[in-house]
Amino acid sequence: MKNYIHVNLSQYKQYCPFCIFNAENTKADCLKKNDLKRKLKLIFILFLSFSQPIFSITNYSIYDNYTTSNFRDNADLYNEIDFDNIDEVLLNAAVFFRTNEMRLEYYLPVLNYCRNLEESAMLHANDMVTENFFSHENFLDPTKESPSDRGRMTGVLNACFAENIAICFGLQYEAERGIYTIDQEKDLFSYDPYGEVIHHHTYLSYAEALVLQWMNSPGHRDNILNKNALQLGCGSSFFRKKEFKNFAEFKAVQNFQWYEWARIK
Repeated sequence: MKNYIHVNLSQYKQYCPFCIFNAENTKADCLKKNDLKRKLKLIFILFLSFSQPIFSITNYSIYDNYTTSNFRDNADLYNEIDFDNIDEVLLNAAVFFRTNEMRLEYYLPVLNYCRNLEESAMLHANDMVTENFFSHENFLDPTKESPSDRGRMTGVLNACFAENIAICFGLQYEAERGIYTIDQEKDLFSYDPYGEVIHHHTYLSYAEALVLQWMNSPGHRDNILNKNALQLGCGSSFFRKKEFKNFAEFKAVQNFQWYEWARIK
């Protein structure tokens, strides 16, 4: 998800410097349109000036408005995930807060959110989906091979990362159980021929299932409960498993910064 606006001005090369309209206009014509041009320019500048912060606040305010103790009060967390319109920020935040809940259960301090760590996690999650691999190392691109490489790429000068990765279902499906297809295009499946459909994960139930999956694995559990961890960013990238009924799944990543606070360039 990008929150920056890029405008390519090269397409306006054919226009007169006094006017954004047709280059065949005379200077007099342009001057007549000067007031309109100034108004358009002002609107353009205001749009660029204000749009980025507004989008940023809207998208990432969950980290300012909620804490580990009250994030479950966010009603959006209980919405089922629409695989055609996934709120990635909400999904990543749910995993972040659920991870901190787990740390509190073991009397450990919560981790601070770091946007750059989330960008690094999303970078790797997206790469694993796009390039069809599942590993901590990206051998397809040496500039992004290790977690620390990806941290530096996303602006962390002193990247000292631990990383968790996982594949998690988009439905509340119990692994290895047989299922019946009701309507594959609508992601409708059941454990019984005429039984209840298997529900989509909500944003919260996805986070709970994913963190539980990591907690049941000793190495991943150690990362979540490590006393040296200070900051965290999470990312999940959606894909469909063609070999298994085009099933909805996510490749998920957590990046932890250890020992010292991330220095951002």
